[in-house]
Amino acid sequence: MDKQKNIQKAIIYFAVLIFLYELASFLVIRIDWFHGMSAEQNILFSQSLILVPTILFFVVTRQNVCQVLRLKKMHWATWLLIPVLVFCIEPLMTVLNAVSLLFVDNYIAGVSNALIEHHSLPVSLLLMAVLPAVIEESAYRGVILGNFREGSRLAAILIAGCLFGIMHMNFNQMAYAVVLGIVFGFIVEATGSIFSTMLAHFCINGISVVLSFLISRLSFLFPQEQMPDGSTLSRHDILQVIQLYLPVAVVGTVMAAALIFALAILNGNKDSFLALFKKQEQTLAPAGDPAKKIRIVNPVLIITVLYCLGKCIFDEWIAPAFFS
Repeated sequence: MDKQKNIQKAIIYFAVLIFLYELASFLVIRIDWFHGMSAEQNILFSQSLILVPTILFFVVTRQNVCQVLRLKKMHWATWLLIPVLVFCIEPLMTVLNAVSLLFVDNYIAGVSNALIEHHSLPVSLLLMAVLPAVIEESAYRGVILGNFREGSRLAAILIAGCLFGIMHMNFNQMAYAVVLGIVFGFIVEATGSIFSTMLAHFCINGISVVLSFLISRLSFLFPQEQMPDGSTLSRHDILQVIQLYLPVAVVGTVMAAALIFALAILNGNKDSFLALFKKQEQTLAPAGDPAKKIRIVNPVLIITVLYCLGKCIFDEWIAPAFFS
């Protein structure tokens, strides 16, 4: 029963993260002090809403931190292949982001630009790449996936990936974060170490920060209204981006899959990784007792996910229609 209880604890942990996010959103609206927060304070505050519950989770549950987070050494070549893998999936992320912009606004551009305009590149990388890489990976590939994999590992990767996307609480980031979460799940299973996804997460965010930094420093080359900004792209521009990047995204995704398999071989996890795709039912009791299956989804998780999706729909379409 310990495996099922660990999954339930991880589900409660996710529900707490969403509750804290909503509580913080309420306070930001109601309390004047939050209105004056700078971009860096906003990032530190939002990351603390993940870090503190993560620390408390291990204190309360007394789970082994190294085992759940999989704080293990990787083959040295993994450190070189992960950036290449990220480069391969970047076109797919671009396509998914562009598709989302056909229906919703660019959520992250404002915060990112506000931070980069007033800080050096190292500080921007620390706040927008290093901190999320360590804290969010500890939460989603650590606590959540680390406990969910007590059941079906493939289902755990897919569900944890979806929760990683949902936690962003906006459809723009959700569109590509769900896919990234699933890819990261396969990476951590291939390498057996959370350091691999921390590095991948850092590279994903780091590329975005560096590009935004370069664009901001080259602003003198463009009239302000012509600056490349995802929040101001026309529908025609977005469709052109999709058309341009889609073939590259397909090729890059195939190459990324091959690299993930190579990582599994390098780190001695080939058989374990291939076993992910074999139909293998895990149970709490001897075979033949279907009532004792380990279940990753429960009513608490369903209610939390439905709330998140409902909130996104309200914020993106209903509220603007009625209160603009």
